[in-house]
Amino acid sequence: MAYRNKAEVAGVTPRTATVLKNIAKNLTALANQYETLAVIANEERRHIAH
Repeated sequence: MAYRNKAEVAGVTPRTATVLKNIAKNLTALANQYETLAVIANEERRHIAH
């Protein structure tokens, strides 16, 4: 179960829900940064090859 989904489960304290939502947000940001890095690496490889 995803962190964001766990945060919405009944019985989860607001404090725990906040932490779970923050984890989900940070993982999403990290995934976006990784994708950006992959794009940059591809662009740089093409530039070096030409």
